Amino acid sequence: YPSTVLMIAAPAYVAGIKEIIMCSPPQKDKKIASAILVAANEFQIKKIYKVGGAQAIAAMAYGTETVPKVQKVVGPGNIWVNAAKQLLSNIIAIDNPAGPSEILIICDESANPNYVIIDFLSQIEHDPDNIGIIVTYSEHLITQIKDSIENFILNSKRRDIIEKSLTNNCLIIKAKNIDDCIRISNLIAPEHLEILTKEPSKLVKKVINAGAIFLGPFSPVSLGDYCAGTNHVLPTGGSAKKFSGLNLYDFLKTIDVLKCERDGFEKL
Repeated sequence: YPSTVLMIAAPAYVAGIKEIIMCSPPQKDKKIASAILVAANEFQIKKIYKVGGAQAIAAMAYGTETVPKVQKVVGPGNIWVNAAKQLLSNIIAIDNPAGPSEILIICDESANPNYVIIDFLSQIEHDPDNIGIIVTYSEHLITQIKDSIENFILNSKRRDIIEKSLTNNCLIIKAKNIDDCIRISNLIAPEHLEILTKEPSKLVKKVINAGAIFLGPFSPVSLGDYCAGTNHVLPTGGSAKKFSGLNLYDFLKTIDVLKCERDGFEKL
């Protein structure tokens, strides 16, 4: 996506990275989408290679006659891309494990069930490997979601993908109370945590594991995916317990410097 290019290139550019290369799989016409090229041009990315998947990671890790060897590879991908990044992490630096995508929605009786369903489906419709979880203590809300979700699925252009994801990777968890909802979420450490409760801001400090948090009915994950300012290259698979989302510090390193004078040397 063009938004992915911007979200990766912007912190790298601000950090002062001198050379950024990009690998992107071509379309059926063997060209890279023009929107992606425009996004790359915003940050003067001149070296762009028409290759994707695990093979692109390997090419950047080892270098080929065409693709140069790089110091670090960042960006989201499917399970094969993530596997390649982790297998090659002793050769190249990598960012957080990003992909397949996940959404966990904490909601209470105040939540609009249609909002819950739409935000839920908008994340799992991209890939049958994507994961969706709804956590609530409201039995009534669970019933409303179960009664209504089928209509949304039937009207979706990505029905096949949604149904595969729902069958294999999705569930609704009935919690004891709101604190139990937070406990469950922290155990899962989701990539996207959406909180649709009466006072979502009061719950933020209780969240210790999440890639990004989206508060209230007018902060859907889709905003963060494309335009709101949060980065959508986020840790998945529970790795939010150890990693943060992609940011400026992924492109910086520190060096310790010591200069000791005679007096200090003698004291030490």
